[in-house]
Amino acid sequence: MRDISIIRRTSISLWALLFSLMVVFYINFKQAVWNNPKKVIIHDILSYYAYLPATFIYHDITLDFTKEGGHKLGEGFYGKKGPLDHTVIITSCGMSMLYFPFFLIAHWLAEPLGFTANGYTVPYRFALAMSSIFYLILGSVFLRKLLLKYFSETVTAITLPTIILTTNLLWYVTIEPAMSHVFSFALISLFMYVSDKWLENPVIKNTILLGLLTGIITLVRPTNIIVVVLLILWKVTTWNELKQRILFFWQKWYSILLMIVMSFIVWMPQFLYWKYMAGSFLYYSYPEGQGFFFSNPQLFGTLFSWRKGFFIY
Repeated sequence: MRDISIIRRTSISLWALLFSLMVVFYINFKQAVWNNPKKVIIHDILSYYAYLPATFIYHDITLDFTKEGGHKLGEGFYGKKGPLDHTVIITSCGMSMLYFPFFLIAHWLAEPLGFTANGYTVPYRFALAMSSIFYLILGSVFLRKLLLKYFSETVTAITLPTIILTTNLLWYVTIEPAMSHVFSFALISLFMYVSDKWLENPVIKNTILLGLLTGIITLVRPTNIIVVVLLILWKVTTWNELKQRILFFWQKWYSILLMIVMSFIVWMPQFLYWKYMAGSFLYYSYPEGQGFFFSNPQLFGTLFSWRKGFFIY
């Protein structure tokens, strides 16, 4: 009986994680948003996803086929007219990379299941919804590993359901399941886990993995570059510790250089795409007027807005 009680006590965080995931699965299949043609592949996802049907279905990354009219890349899709007269997809290709295995399975099964293999029917929407759940599980597993290193089973068991079920992460895995938020959550959780290991033991495997993670995290959303602050300040609590961390990076300059090279490799497809489509390896693909407004930061709204305010959630 004593052994059973120990097992139960030491696995409480695992049970909490499983419970949270069961709730996510229940809501997903209860809502079944993939059955609605006006759900899943919508809004920003139209751009995130466009690389895949353009490349593997229409075999035309220039998107010239869209000039024929219709909504071959989904109703509401728009790109930016580039300097070479091609329509450039406005978002980077990181999300398409993460979608790719799920897209491939859906594409193989679409026609055998009786659906049109055009990239936008039910199998494709279902696959993207499932990809979101996959990355939620991935991120949650590594977050749990990291939490258990520094906190008790009880604290971890409270934290995991709180993050999964009481933040807007739940919305982005059930109602808008292909948005970038859950994918960023997974990648950044893994980044924190590997950062913690690398700072303790900066072996080449962890160095390469950190570089690849930094590359894909920023390729998903370039503004995610702020994630490097986590590596710089991880467990730094004093000015002296910050000085020691900077000195540590200086001594490991070759590892930092390797991380940068690995990140660059991840970004190579995007650089080549911009070069082919716009004539430059670096190209601002968003339409004019879209960008950051540093003079109007909306700090109060970010913290307290009823829309997505941090403290409201």
